[in-house]
Amino acid sequence: MKKYATILLAVLLGLFGALTFYLSTSVILDLFGVRESEGQYVLFVVWANWVCSVLYFAAVYGILKRRKWAFYVLLASIGILLLAEIGLQVHISNGGAYEQKTVFALFFRAALAAVFAWLFIGSSESEANSSCYYWCMFNLHKTIDWPVQPTTASPVPRSIHRRLSSTPLRNPVRIT
Repeated sequence: MKKYATILLAVLLGLFGALTFYLSTSVILDLFGVRESEGQYVLFVVWANWVCSVLYFAAVYGILKRRKWAFYVLLASIGILLLAEIGLQVHISNGGAYEQKTVFALFFRAALAAVFAWLFIGSSESEANSSCYYWCMFNLHKTIDWPVQPTTASPVPRSIHRRLSSTPLRNPVRIT
């Protein structure tokens, strides 16, 4: 069930990223007459949206591969959107032209990115924590050469312990 939820999350984020990429690229490059239909756009906000759309595509890849860094990519996009919102408020206070929908759209995009980040971390939290726990418990002592071995009173079943302890350590900093 979690696999399908992750795929659905990635598809929705990919669609949102594609729409954002199309609209922001169309305004920046004046494609298909979108620039005229947008009215009083603020160029640095459009560029911030474009950068976030590229980050959304990177996050989609990370979500599909179940990488924890996808969460941080989404956080970076939220940060960029909030910085754009601050810049927009400065632009407005200096008397710059803007559309009222731009203020709402920035908050909406930041909130939607936060929802995607929250859903991703919620869907992959147990897997990431358990794999990190098992790696730390059974492979860390191999890299440091501690004389401590897991005891028979370990909370992990022996079959998992045997599989994890017999796995060769390829990348000692691997956290999925």
